[in-house]
Amino acid sequence: MEGMRCLVVDLQQLPQKGDYHLTKGVLGILTKHAFAGGRHADLGLSVETMASKGLNLVEQNMPFFEAGGNTLIGNINGIQKSFKAFVQDGKILSVNMYPGISNRVPHGTVINFGNVTW
Repeated sequence: MEGMRCLVVDLQQLPQKGDYHLTKGVLGILTKHAFAGGRHADLGLSVETMASKGLNLVEQNMPFFEAGGNTLIGNINGIQKSFKAFVQDGKILSVNMYPGISNRVPHGTVINFGNVTW
């Protein structure tokens, strides 16, 4: 996508998974906003399953996060999806899941999580 940044990572400088943590309430916010109106019904999974697996996907990619907005893009069960995670002071303050991949130019780290099967 035009205008996207390329992430170059120094593996020695990566924070460990435990260096970031989800703030209280992130699961509730994700569940309320991301799945409103059956937005991800195309996956054929319960809201609880999608929220749990979505947060697991976010946690797996924490070592690549930077302060500010982080965008994860890829395919879940062959369907394009994206996540946004906002990090401040070592805390993940919010996570949201979106259908497809936005054509807006992101202002932070973009991580391609590839193809996953849930």
